[in-house]
Amino acid sequence: MESSKNPTGFSRGECQDNVVTDVLKLSDYIQQVWLSSDDSMARQMPNSIIINISKLAMDYDAVFAEYILNNPNDCKQYFDAAIEMANGLEDVKFIRFSSLPFNNTVPIRNLRSEHLGKLIAVRGVIRQKSEVRPRVDKVVYKCSECGFEVSIKQLSVNVSKPSKCKCGTKKSFSAISSQLVDAQSLVIEESAEDINIHDTPRRVFAILFNDLVSPINEQRYLPGSRVMVTGVLTEVPIYSKTNKTNKLDIMLVVSTIIPLDLSFEDISLSADDITKMIELSRQPDIYEMLVNSIAPELHGNREIKEGLLLLLLGGSSITHQSGTKSRNLIHILLVGEPGTAKTRLLHRAGSLISRSRYINGRGSTAAGVSATVVKSEITEGWALEAGALVICSGGLLCADELTQMQETDRSALHEAMESGTVSISKAGITATLPAQTQILAATNPKMGRFDDYMNILPQLDIQPALLNRFDLIFIIRDRPNKANDEELADFMLNLHMDNNSMDTALPDEALKKYIAYARRSVTPRLGTDASARIKSYYMEMRAIWERSGGRGAVPITARQLEGVIRLSEASAKARLSNIVSIEDADRAISLIKFCLSAIATDKDTGEIDTDQLSTKIPSAKRELYSTVIQTMIRI
Repeated sequence: MESSKNPTGFSRGECQDNVVTDVLKLSDYIQQVWLSSDDSMARQMPNSIIINISKLAMDYDAVFAEYILNNPNDCKQYFDAAIEMANGLEDVKFIRFSSLPFNNTVPIRNLRSEHLGKLIAVRGVIRQKSEVRPRVDKVVYKCSECGFEVSIKQLSVNVSKPSKCKCGTKKSFSAISSQLVDAQSLVIEESAEDINIHDTPRRVFAILFNDLVSPINEQRYLPGSRVMVTGVLTEVPIYSKTNKTNKLDIMLVVSTIIPLDLSFEDISLSADDITKMIELSRQPDIYEMLVNSIAPELHGNREIKEGLLLLLLGGSSITHQSGTKSRNLIHILLVGEPGTAKTRLLHRAGSLISRSRYINGRGSTAAGVSATVVKSEITEGWALEAGALVICSGGLLCADELTQMQETDRSALHEAMESGTVSISKAGITATLPAQTQILAATNPKMGRFDDYMNILPQLDIQPALLNRFDLIFIIRDRPNKANDEELADFMLNLHMDNNSMDTALPDEALKKYIAYARRSVTPRLGTDASARIKSYYMEMRAIWERSGGRGAVPITARQLEGVIRLSEASAKARLSNIVSIEDADRAISLIKFCLSAIATDKDTGEIDTDQLSTKIPSAKRELYSTVIQTMIRI
């Protein structure tokens, strides 16, 4: 009898010799993969062999590789047989797949019924992660009439039972055994860089079993981590209260999960791109060109655009001998009257970074901004869900209408802005998640417009503890001025007639690549001249307080000194320089002076008083209070 050839290349029928020969060949290939596997991977997953599908197609059998992609569950029998024949693989229980072809990497929003039962890969952010809990994987049922036994794979929350036996008896089955496995559910959400800026990110459930949830593996992916997940897409019934519905959800039964690099940008840069950027950085006017490229369609606000450029570039992180890292994140607050284009500045800055989120304070809570604990829909246990700060780690969070958030919700920003982490302790779950996120926030003054006869800080409905964490605070006023108004009108009218006003600006795509390269490849350190210049400025400002006999305003603190250092490092990145020059230091000092003079100048004394940032009370008024109290005591 002639044997038929199935798509795997294995022979079926009465001629069993070919089957054994093919299985032996597969067994040899698996053994080679096991011997050549990375030691670290073997320690993380000692019971699994990871098969690279692309290498399998090249080194073994392209037809078989394609069959695995389309029928992954049917191939298990062949791999099980091959493992049994191999030597030294007694502990191996699972075959896992990775490195799928490009066509099998599917965007989450494009998942359809045609992908069910196939091996696919999705890329996204872990938005939610449940606890590890035992789960029923298989249940063996026995018919009470004929004794027929059937094994049912359990994929949904409710236990699935056979409805009818082959003998015709209905609902006469009893469970005689069950198999338990460790399980953990994830919710994978589309990355911001993979969707348009105004699209709502889509999600897909994923479930992990066995050694994928081992203590070593579990620490490799946390909420907010970007991952590439490979698995089999499976349909799951949606159960209603009446248990009568034909609706189905989809779930990815994970084969492998690979954390992706958390670099600032996922933009691929060619050798030609890098060459062009290096040549561009050598132009003498490169700094002004970059500043002009930040929202060139908006008139004026040169200092704000310069601040936004430095925020996008960021400072340099230094790891000290103790293991702690210095903060390199730059945070900016825009406080402006209505109609001063604050929201447009936020959107433009966010559009230059793929890893960004825009939130509005009116509809934001602490749980949505930092992290929270929710009920898992799959495991029925508690799950840790990442908020905007964690998802944007390595990028930018644009927070509009900051003062519309409740004060208790705004407090969630404190830890992330200072240490780059988010801590949560709720429902028995205690975790610290990475949140290396820069914050660009905007708000209005308390009364809508500024009172020019009052100090600025009392007009802000923001607590000093939060204000102190912003490196730059820009005050934006809208005051009628004939010359400025005419210039603005001409600019806007010319903008609608042609784009000549943007000739000095880089295209957005070029600017994105430049910023990405600077963030990834340049780590500036303070030069001798720059260090001396910053020290001189700091000592000069501190000496003002000493000359007043210790009773005047404190014009600068160590927080502003750290801010000057971060800003000067960002300025050096704009030139793709690894050394901070004196010009970079001067730019940073100029910006700090500009912001402090606008927000921290005491109207009564005309001096810069940083005490207002910490207490909202000028030092002169505090001295007056002290004098009054001392006078009353003497009386």
